Amino acid sequence: MLEAAPMTPPSQMEAVVAKMAGFDFTLKQVVELAPYVSRDLLDTLLAKAKVERVEGELLMELAPFVSRETLGRWVARLDESSLDMKTVVELAPYVSRESLAAMVGRQLERGQAVDWDFVEELAPHLGREVLEVLIGRMPMEALTVERVVDLAPYVGAATLETLLARVDDAAEVEEHLEDLAPYLGKEALGRMLAKVKERLSTEALLTLAPYLGKETLESLLRPKA
Repeated sequence: MLEAAPMTPPSQMEAVVAKMAGFDFTLKQVVELAPYVSRDLLDTLLAKAKVERVEGELLMELAPFVSRETLGRWVARLDESSLDMKTVVELAPYVSRESLAAMVGRQLERGQAVDWDFVEELAPHLGREVLEVLIGRMPMEALTVERVVDLAPYVGAATLETLLARVDDAAEVEEHLEDLAPYLGKEALGRMLAKVKERLSTEALLTLAPYLGKETLESLLRPKA
């Protein structure tokens, strides 16, 4: 049946599998059927699967085809020994923020290596608080302004300003101020611009004007006495 699934019309495949719903499918078989049956039928098959622990790789294959709620129940049965940060990153788009935070926390507790690439991939899916805790545990020596720009939409203004202060190349930060301005907040952006006022063109300043307070903008535009 599995061999014929790719060539069988979806409605026909659904009907065939539904008639076999009482059959004791293994979890691997259910996962292999997942692309060819409806979500409701898939949930029914999964509910009957007698599995206490599931490997991360198998869960990754299942993730695109089940609801977030169903996936969350299976995440709770994960065999931790089969889970690494790569698996966590691949599951991130499909699980709830709470489940993802729990998986990340367990990986950190186990001493799993986390690099900046993982952090960037997890950022859109983690809540801000958890993401900022994770960032706080990262080696700042490897931080680049490009990474900070990528993370900017997902962290608070205070964390963003702190990260920028850790970037060694101040000229690089200046070049990306327009990208960072929407996320820095008026006060933080004003502080940063005050440091580079002498090198800032009027054109560049006017581009950043929508993100500045009126008094700060007037101060920066005021000719040097």
